[in-house]
Amino acid sequence: MANLWFYLSVTMQLYFVVHLYLGQATWDQEGISLEDGAPPDPFRPELHEMQAAFEVVFTDGSGYLNITADMTSATLSVVCNNRVFFSAVF
Repeated sequence: MANLWFYLSVTMQLYFVVHLYLGQATWDQEGISLEDGAPPDPFRPELHEMQAAFEVVFTDGSGYLNITADMTSATLSVVCNNRVFFSAVF
């Protein structure tokens, strides 16, 4: 039973952290990348180039794949606004 309680506690903490972060997300204005310390690559697009092609930009660690390629700014806004609702429920 203690393991189950620990699992639920960690899961809820992760849930709240993600939703807190989503409430402050500006991926449609600034973009975000998981790329950290990757060697320079002349073929990898810069974030501003990705923003010219997509409404919402969140690239993976390689810097080539936009994880939110099909997401619109309106969808991001709905997700961010629902964060407030779900946080109030829990």
